[in-house]
Amino acid sequence: MANSATIILRDLTTGAGRSGLTVKLRRIDDNFSSDYKTASEIGGKPGVYEFTDVPFNKYKLWVNGTEENSFGGSSGRWWPVDDLDDVFLKKDAEGHWDHQSGRVFNVSDPVSGLDVGDRDYNDARYLQIANYVNFLPPNTLLVNNLLSDIAGKVYNTIQEAVNYAASQGTWQGNWWKIFVEPHSNSDTGYNENLTFQPSIKIIGLGLVKISGSVSGFSQYTSFENIQFQHSGNITFNSSAVFKNCNFRLTGSSSVNITLNSIVGLNCGLMTTHANHGIVSGGNNNLSGWTNKEFSYQDTDKIYLSLLNISNVDIADPTPV
Repeated sequence: MANSATIILRDLTTGAGRSGLTVKLRRIDDNFSSDYKTASEIGGKPGVYEFTDVPFNKYKLWVNGTEENSFGGSSGRWWPVDDLDDVFLKKDAEGHWDHQSGRVFNVSDPVSGLDVGDRDYNDARYLQIANYVNFLPPNTLLVNNLLSDIAGKVYNTIQEAVNYAASQGTWQGNWWKIFVEPHSNSDTGYNENLTFQPSIKIIGLGLVKISGSVSGFSQYTSFENIQFQHSGNITFNSSAVFKNCNFRLTGSSSVNITLNSIVGLNCGLMTTHANHGIVSGGNNNLSGWTNKEFSYQDTDKIYLSLLNISNVDIADPTPV
């Protein structure tokens, strides 16, 4: 943005305008090392000098080859317009600054909510998962194997998230939720040997696969939208709660999943071999369970879905 700038040079004793001076500007871009603009003295107005087409910048004044500081202090720096508010910035009726289509540049490092940054700066600084997760509700963590850890917010393994939540003193009145996004490896999913903790809910954002050993269940451990995949015998117990989960055995061995005192809603078994099975350790409360060759105990409370069920052994077939 270019402007015209006018300056009046007077005799400091008499106040009369000083004519016939060589008046020039130097600017900060080259550290004021060379002349940039030369002023023209306005005819009929002694001591009045005008610079034309002066871009918005920071300048020093040279008079007859010498830096002129007498009117500007020791720095000798001045802006090339008489009223910056009128020429470059204006305030509207609500007190907002109007840049009149001019752009703000040379923003160093805005750190306050009142500071202004340009689009590239703001995109790079603020449109990141590290800042997005500031909007997660309290007692909530996010797991994604492709993201870097952000302490207390984002983790790339489930165990790290569980450990952090447990470190915050989980109990029945202080539950933590861990939202898990599907793993980039669709074959194994989160291949971790996991130790869970009480008063933590593991919630898959979609069907999330977990392979490896699992332990640390309690009546205050909850799972939703999780597929537990394992190649050997595995037990789910201690009144843990499973909703919309399934259990998948792999390999060719004769292995079983044991359910012992769990709560299950809309869950079931997936097998990859005829020798795979599921057995009850008793005291289960299951609703909408689909499975193959599941022998229930008379201490189980069962509400069955009649999909793909065979060889069911129930002491009392009446649901309770």
